[in-house]
Amino acid sequence: MRELRRAVFINRSSSAMGVRLFSGESVALPPAADGTQMVLLLHRIGNVLEMRAEPVPHDWSDLQIWQEFDFSMTHSAPTSSYGR
Repeated sequence: MRELRRAVFINRSSSAMGVRLFSGESVALPPAADGTQMVLLLHRIGNVLEMRAEPVPHDWSDLQIWQEFDFSMTHSAPTSSYGR
């Protein structure tokens, strides 16, 4: 975790996206609906992880979302890793 600076998770699914915290509590983002999808932003500030959910248009590409939140890919995952 010390090397993690920030991450973005995009929920284009018709199901909620859940995150379980170390404490055992959970946070859920609603599924994509009404032309909007939820993006979960994770930032490490010192020893604290901050999570923030933001709505974006459903038709935005990954690149548009990355640009909106000032991200760029530093590593490309194999295409087979994506279920799309």
